Amino acid sequence: MKKITALTLFALVIVASVFFTACGDKLADSGYVGTWKCTTGEMGGTEVDIEKVIGDFSITLSEDGKATVKVDEEQSEGEWELKDGGFQINNEDGSLEFKEDAGVVYLVQNDIKMEFKKE
Repeated sequence: MKKITALTLFALVIVASVFFTACGDKLADSGYVGTWKCTTGEMGGTEVDIEKVIGDFSITLSEDGKATVKVDEEQSEGEWELKDGGFQINNEDGSLEFKEDAGVVYLVQNDIKMEFKKE
C-alpha cells in the first residue's frame, strides 16, 4: 500500500512540475518578457511627455510571472498574465491591463493612453 501511495505522489509531482513549466514557457514565448519604458502619452488628442508629467515609468516582466512597476522613485511588485491582445499586471492595489499593437504596448489610465516600447 505504501508503494502505491508513493508512486501516486511521485506521479502528481511530475504532472504538477510539467504543468507549471508549461505555464512559464508560455509567458517566456509571449515576447513580453523584458523591460518596457513608457515613452509618450496622449490625453484628449494632445500628446503628453510622460517623463515630464510623472517621471520615469517602466515595467519589467519576468519569465516566472513576476512583474515590477516603477514610477519615478517608487516601485511596486506583482504578477503578470497573458490576456487577449496583451497582458495584465496584478498586485494588492489592483490591476493594469496592457494592449499590444504592432510591437507597441499601450495602457489607458485616467483618460491618458500611454505608449510603452521594449528596451
